[in-house]
Amino acid sequence: MMRKYGGEGNSPDRGQISGGEKRSRTIRILAGAMLACGLMAVAAGGSFLMSGTAGSRPVKTPEDYIKDARAYLEDGDYYEAIVSCEKLLEDDTYGREAWSGLANGYSRLGNYEEEERVREQIALDDPGDLDNQIRLIEIMIRNKELEAAKDRTEELLGQTDSEELRSLYEEMNIAPPEFNLTSGTYDDYQLLKLTGTYENAKVHYTVDGNEPTEKSPVLQDGIVISFPQTTVRAAAIGALGYKSEETVLEMTVTRPVEDLSNDYSLIMQYIRNNILNKAWNEPVYNYEMAQVTDVYIIGSYIIEAGQPEAVFYEDCYKQYDNREYNRGQFDLGFVQYTPFLKRLSMSYQDKLDVTPLAGLSYLEELSLLNDNIGDVSALAGLTSLRKLALGWNNISDVSPLAGLVNLESLGLWNNQISDVNMLGGLTQLTYFDVSNNQVSQIECTRNMPGLSEVWINNNQIGSLSPLDRCDRLMVVMQSGNPVSDYGTLREKAAGLYKSDLEQ
Repeated sequence: MMRKYGGEGNSPDRGQISGGEKRSRTIRILAGAMLACGLMAVAAGGSFLMSGTAGSRPVKTPEDYIKDARAYLEDGDYYEAIVSCEKLLEDDTYGREAWSGLANGYSRLGNYEEEERVREQIALDDPGDLDNQIRLIEIMIRNKELEAAKDRTEELLGQTDSEELRSLYEEMNIAPPEFNLTSGTYDDYQLLKLTGTYENAKVHYTVDGNEPTEKSPVLQDGIVISFPQTTVRAAAIGALGYKSEETVLEMTVTRPVEDLSNDYSLIMQYIRNNILNKAWNEPVYNYEMAQVTDVYIIGSYIIEAGQPEAVFYEDCYKQYDNREYNRGQFDLGFVQYTPFLKRLSMSYQDKLDVTPLAGLSYLEELSLLNDNIGDVSALAGLTSLRKLALGWNNISDVSPLAGLVNLESLGLWNNQISDVNMLGGLTQLTYFDVSNNQVSQIECTRNMPGLSEVWINNNQIGSLSPLDRCDRLMVVMQSGNPVSDYGTLREKAAGLYKSDLEQ
């Protein structure tokens, strides 16, 4: 007997499938067939794309890599530029372009070791490429391969006549330092100075017997030879790192040695402790004092060298800060032991006697502010002076300064000066300050074409036309004068950095 499907308690046999199940299975089979066909179509499409027919991804040509490398270099993407150039190297036809691109990429990245390697390859392939050869030499110098770079330069100079190579070779051959003195015995202290010129090199020196290197002091103002025995070793080191042969001087000074330890003045104590770096109970000798080149004193303070309130600034001497300075009681007696003094500031002293300064022939910068100075005749022979500040004093006669022809900066503000016309010989002045005096004429400025700053306010000046010849003026302060003739100054006012011409 057959069992009926669908009746209560009846269930289909395992081997029987209902009509609904048949439709569902048929749909699944069709869907699977369609998926298989789709995959086959994708596979076929992939094969189709790989075949290079319509719709496929384009294959890059060497020209494409060249364009990519150039674009990456221009955009600053140097890593990608290098990748493109390395791809290009796979085609021997474009090797030169590839190597050049690699060299530029490594150069932009600052990878000079790799740039050197690449340019070596270019030099092998094309030894006549002089630009590449010169760049390779520069990279070798940068990589501290100095001798190898010099050898390559000499080899190339034997093959080609290049001004650029000759100039480079000249920078590799540094002349040894030349001095105004030679080895020997001297009966007094000396100033050892360079006589040769070194535009692209600096002269480094030692006096302790060690070899001079780039870390050794640079010889600029000269070396004071005052110790009984001194060995100077000097060498010029060029901008490219090449070093000259050494110049060695053995010098003996026979001037008698004096112990200055009994001088207990504050200045001597300061020099002992702060400049000579000696303890208070250590002896101080005259040959040690002769080494001092800078002293800065304001009131009762002895200032460390280099502080802004104690030194010249650019083309003029700036007034000190707002600190209240107690007036000092110092004198200039110590300068008898410092014959090579170059920079001196002695300001805010009760009444300073400047007579001891007369023998300081090496003095270049001098500031004597608010010292109750009336007579400056002792300064007449200081022809090495480049900067002189005498503000806030009682000076009326400036004729002793007329012979200081190397002056570049002269400050005479707040004195009792009525005549400055005798200063016409100071043709090197760039800064001139006679403000707050009784000056009536500035004819002397006709001979000062390089003036850039002029401070003449609060005087009795009627004509500013002498300044017409001063084509480099940047600052003109002239208020407080009965001016009737401005010359061409008002026309130049708009081009000045600072002026009070509109007042």
